[in-house]
Amino acid sequence: MLGERVKAVRKDANLTQTQFAERLGVKQNTIAQIEIGRREPSEQLIISICREYGVAYEWLVDGIEPMHPPQSDSDIELLTRAMEGQNENKKQLLRILADMPDELLDKMMAYLESKLK
Repeated sequence: MLGERVKAVRKDANLTQTQFAERLGVKQNTIAQIEIGRREPSEQLIISICREYGVAYEWLVDGIEPMHPPQSDSDIELLTRAMEGQNENKKQLLRILADMPDELLDKMMAYLESKLK
């Protein structure tokens, strides 16, 4: 059942229904109704779930394995998917990075790498 697979995606992401719904731009009740089978998601919502959570469309709609497609995306595909997604913070960060002078970007990377050690 599609609702069970939507729930599996949410559980795989370790999110509540509210958190899951917020990332997709819908209400918690919409996700609850889908998960219990009382409502079918729109095609746009299905596409959003696949894009946001890296789920194979065929798995979500028809249950055809695997849940997550193999990662062979190019950098352009990854950036395109991020910019088409619902997360405005991610989009804004990518815009900032694209406009950032190389010298400042190098300093930022050095700072981040020092914090990861």
